[in-house]
Amino acid sequence: MKFGRALVCLLCLGLVALGCSKGSDGPTGPAGAAGATGPTGATGSPNVIFGNWTAIPSWTLETDPNSRVQRFTTLAPAQLTQSILDNGVILVYLKNAFFPGQVFPLPCITTQPDRNFSYMASVGTIKAFYWLGTAPSSDPGSFTANNFQLRYVLIPGGVLGTAARRVGTTESSLSLRLKSMSYSEVCSLFDITP
Repeated sequence: MKFGRALVCLLCLGLVALGCSKGSDGPTGPAGAAGATGPTGATGSPNVIFGNWTAIPSWTLETDPNSRVQRFTTLAPAQLTQSILDNGVILVYLKNAFFPGQVFPLPCITTQPDRNFSYMASVGTIKAFYWLGTAPSSDPGSFTANNFQLRYVLIPGGVLGTAARRVGTTESSLSLRLKSMSYSEVCSLFDITP
């Protein structure tokens, strides 16, 4: 008897399955309500910050606290923060109209005459300066207006860490390497238009 019932059930299921066919899709239903706003994500690190090439109309003469006579100019990148000073990297580059196509990382030394170029950075300010290496107590001389251009590159600590992992090194090692890399290498590493 059990066998008979099972057979009848199987036959009924088979008839139901054979009698069913897929119909056409119905109209799309209304959109559901918007979901709840998710939690705020972690604060990210801004990208590399770089200024445009800035022509230097003049260099101001001064004597530094060590009695070195030098000429200087200042750039004012508002994005240069204490955090970048403490955890990031600041790079400054110099172009000279007499050497087209060449970009010099600061600090650097030129010849004829022996001029030393360098920079100091503080929150919101980069001071670029030069002096005579062979006669630091003498005026290093001025340049024709706009013959020199400066550009800064600011690399926040988070971006530095990401780049270090990408090239398989530590932040401190990459920080040192950046200062010895050519301008084009730095531009390539951080996708900066030269």
